[in-house]
Amino acid sequence: MKTLVVIKDNCLNSLMAVNWAKRELKEFEVVNIKETPDVAMLYGVVNIPTLLKVNQHGMVSRVSGYNADLYNKLMEDGING
Repeated sequence: MKTLVVIKDNCLNSLMAVNWAKRELKEFEVVNIKETPDVAMLYGVVNIPTLLKVNQHGMVSRVSGYNADLYNKLMEDGING
């Protein structure tokens, strides 16, 4: 499983999402949408920040925007929304 936090510069919600990931996750990757715009197309990212959980089969679960409760739920059992 791979966990990505897609952010953009100078975005308070992006900062909050990264801080959540640092507290709650052992492994994750921060992807700046300006530096890697292809990620948005590949994973269907529309809003920033977005937390993505990609399983070994390439199935993607996501939470758009910053919401710690939904982030926790995604990591527990995988929601898609």
